[in-house]
Amino acid sequence: PLHHHLLVIENMENFLALIKQPDYLAQWLDHDWPCDIVYAQGNAISNKLHQQFFAQYDKILCLLDIDPGGFEIFKNIHSMCNKNSCYYVISDYYLQQYLRFGNALTQQQRSALEQGIYPEPLQKIISIVLQYNYFAEQEILLWE
Repeated sequence: PLHHHLLVIENMENFLALIKQPDYLAQWLDHDWPCDIVYAQGNAISNKLHQQFFAQYDKILCLLDIDPGGFEIFKNIHSMCNKNSCYYVISDYYLQQYLRFGNALTQQQRSALEQGIYPEPLQKIISIVLQYNYFAEQEILLWE
């Protein structure tokens, strides 16, 4: 790896936007820049074949959708690597965009979140989602 930190991005549109305009990253992350960046391809990044790849990094930052799919991807990545080095990214900017553009949770989604078992790094974002009753796709980072 080029850097000690890895950023996993779930959304192709956001990944491509970063390639064109790397300064977005300073806005999307509150710290831990520079880092290597990979596109998650949905849950494909969670394949056990990537475990050795993750082991090369001191810190894995996961910039994922704020929704059940994003939480599931994080759980899978978290289970494959040093649990003290895996973080779900919710920067101040991402939180502001979430509050501005989030979509209402269905009762079924809310119930699933309330009943789910999640690793400690997800507790903060899960409580935010349950407090505001929104979910959001990562594309909101690109919206004005």
